[in-house]
Parts: sequence; C-alpha cells; structure tokens
Amino acid sequence: MRNVATLGIDLQTPIDSGHLKVVARASWATLVEEHYMALLNLLDDFQPDCLVIDPVSALLKASGAESAFLAMERLLAVTRTRGITTMLTSLSEADDPFGESSLSHASTLADTWIVLRYQINGGERNRSLSVVKSRGTGHSNQVREMLLTSEGVELADVYPFGSDVLMGTARLQKESEEAALRQRQVKERLHRQRRLERDIAKTRTLIQEAHEELERLQEERVAEHHDQTEVDDEASRHERSILRRRNPDQGGLDQ
Repeated sequence: MRNVATLGIDLQTPIDSGHLKVVARASWATLVEEHYMALLNLLDDFQPDCLVIDPVSALLKASGAESAFLAMERLLAVTRTRGITTMLTSLSEADDPFGESSLSHASTLADTWIVLRYQINGGERNRSLSVVKSRGTGHSNQVREMLLTSEGVELADVYPFGSDVLMGTARLQKESEEAALRQRQVKERLHRQRRLERDIAKTRTLIQEAHEELERLQEERVAEHHDQTEVDDEASRHERSILRRRNPDQGGLDQ
C-alpha cells in the first residue's frame, strides 16, 4: 500500500470498505495443487469480479512445479466460467530477458498479452509497454514509454527516430526541440503577418495617393478643356469681327 501510494493509488480505502482483498502466499511453502485449492477457496469466499495473481510464474518455485501450467489452465477455466476478469503477471524467460516469452507460458492462455520491459539506450534504462495481442479487438502496435508518476501510470507520446522510438532523456530532448521549433514557427508567422500588414497599409496609402492624383489630373483636364474652349470662342468671335469689317455687304462698317 505504501509503494503504490507513491503513484497516487489508494489501496487502503477499498480494503477498509471490503471491496479489495490482498492475500500474500509464499510459493515455495506448499504444493502447486494446494495453492490451486487455496485460490478456489478464496474465490468462493470473496466472490470477486476481478482476480490478479502477481506473479503467476512464482508457482514454478512451488513443489510439484511440473503441474503449474495445468493448474493455471484449470484456474482460468474456473474464472471464465464465473465471469471473473483475470490478470496474470509473469516474469520473462531467464535466458532471454529481452524476449517476450514468459516463464509460466501464461501468454498462450491470455486473451490480451501486454509486454512490459526495459529499453536501454543512451546510458538510460526506461520502461516500455506494448500490446502483443488482444483477441477480438483492435490495438496499437507501437511501443510506448511507460512513466510512473505521482499521478499514476502514464504512456508518453511516441517519438519515432528512424527505426527506433525515443524514450527518457532522448524523448525529453525531442520534445524540447519540437517546442522550440513551434515557438520559432509562431514567431515567424507573427513576423510575416506584421510584414503583410505593413505592406497592405503601404499599398492602401499608394492607392489613396493614386486616387488623389487621378482626381487632380481629371480636374486639370476639365479646366484645360474649359480654358481652351474660351480661347477658341474668343478667336472665333475675333475672326467674325474682322470678316465683318472687310465685307461691307455684311453691314458691319460705315461708308
């Protein structure tokens, strides 16, 4: 209870309320068959909805270990019949610590098989989690870093790097790089936006000046046309006056 409390998991409350029962048994203290019968008695007495055996591979230390696998098969048959969700943990093969086979071979009986292992890379040891199989359900095939935090168990985001998945310090460094990249991109977008706003304001000013210049030129053209019309009219009047003076028949001059 003290250890899991560091992960923000409270076991004392469900134990006190009678919803959780924790039983410790020494695997080497008795025969496998006796462990099996003791488990059946516990199931009869407590009638749980969920059963966890951690680790079931410890049965290999009990007397009569050759029947451990058969005992597990019988136990799982009982829990399936009673509708009890059963979770078994098992250690990896001693001669293959990085493999996925288990000492108890419980993986061959399980509907869902989850592998927890250590990934050693860059001088660090990090926990990883992956789903090997889950009968009848879709599931991710990615290896995720598992973090034990004060808020519980968390799975970190996947950061592929070539053929590897970054974990630990490498993942944190990648997250920092991506955060810095996002900040640069935001600054660049703001810079481009401000530059575009300045260009738009400058263009609007040029358009306004062009409109004003167009109006001035149009007014100047109208004034020029008006002045030219007056000059033409005056010239026409003067020409008619001269013609009248030269042509007496027009009645313009005295004899």
